[in-house]
Amino acid sequence: MRKFVYTAGLICISVNITACATNAVAVSPQLYNTKFKLETQNVNSQKVLTTLIDTQPPPAFNGNPYDIAGLNWSIQPLMFDYLCDYSPFPEKSFRESLLESYKLEENILTMKLRKDIKWSDGSPITIEDVITNYYMQVGRGDFWSYADAINILDNNTIQIKYITESPLLLNISFAYPITSPVEQYKDFAIQYKEIIDQHRALNSATNTYYLTKEGNEILANVNKEMLSYKPNPTEVLCSGPYIIKSTTTSEITFIKNPHYYMQLPFEAIRGLRGGSSEAFATSILEEQYSLENGGLSPDMSIKIENLYRDTLRKVYVPELSQIGYTFNYNNYPLNIPEVRKALCHATNREVLLYVAERGSFLSDTKNSGLIPSMVKMYADEEFYHTLTDYNYDLEQAQNLLYSIGWSKNEHCSLKPSPPHHSSPVRC
Repeated sequence: MRKFVYTAGLICISVNITACATNAVAVSPQLYNTKFKLETQNVNSQKVLTTLIDTQPPPAFNGNPYDIAGLNWSIQPLMFDYLCDYSPFPEKSFRESLLESYKLEENILTMKLRKDIKWSDGSPITIEDVITNYYMQVGRGDFWSYADAINILDNNTIQIKYITESPLLLNISFAYPITSPVEQYKDFAIQYKEIIDQHRALNSATNTYYLTKEGNEILANVNKEMLSYKPNPTEVLCSGPYIIKSTTTSEITFIKNPHYYMQLPFEAIRGLRGGSSEAFATSILEEQYSLENGGLSPDMSIKIENLYRDTLRKVYVPELSQIGYTFNYNNYPLNIPEVRKALCHATNREVLLYVAERGSFLSDTKNSGLIPSMVKMYADEEFYHTLTDYNYDLEQAQNLLYSIGWSKNEHCSLKPSPPHHSSPVRC
């Protein structure tokens, strides 16, 4: 979950340097948090806090939070609240936000909503809204792989029963901002619920649910219908601190949600689209952002710090992720396991990280699905050591391709033998 803390109102520029690490300071001696230097000065109320957004410009931009051109990750924390806020440091914790309380016992999660929470039009946020929000996640996350059923206990309390027991159930239960009021999404939620009720099967090997072939076909049709819903962004009901007042091709103006349950320090926020990397760097140098949450390269970060040393607060933000890549294994030759394994061995991760996102930790070469810092915490050590290490090894990559009949030509290219035709793999 992404949650902005707008302490940047005290300063001229605030820069977040994001990299895929869990202990950012240890990555490089050049990357460190700076201290506040303007703590005793008053907030300048004549300026509008300006932050980075990454949305589509009009006319494609719309108010559907599930559409790629809609209310995406970069503005959702401004407009929508979570049931609980999450912090992984110094230890994992969930703090109630829209919830008054929650309790996970074995495989049962009980949640009680606050009574003072409202949508931006003044209508109450209800249990039905929360349930609608969960059904809107069908096919969009892991929740329905583990959730067995949702039951209403009273007007403010729901109970979720899972098919398994794990403290990580909280992570998937609180992962979604409340974006889907029943008033606007009821018809879609009913269709998603029917898919869950009628077209799920249990994978006994993993003890998780999956959608049947028919279920996936129905899901595709429901998604197509739902994504055609494109409300005006200024008319969307918001559960979070701000609503959209206006939007242009370059920026979005947010104003306070008049019915939000907390006091807000800023009357308005200006969201500025970054554009190209060159345009974004220019905007940073020209002090167009008072809070920059998009991330800078270490070199640019050092340059910014030197230019604005007396007015800048720099925060290195650990990101629980890792650089990776995906394969479309439905297409030849990526449908051959040896080809995928060879590409893993042929990838020099350290070089790619240096070019793409310096400051990041090396990703897990055993492809466990966990970031390195979480392997010790969540992986069975004995099992983990049985996994193949796909470290950088060109000789092993070539041997894997040789093993399936590929050959090397005079151009130092490995390519499949006839009758297959595909782009060659350079050594």
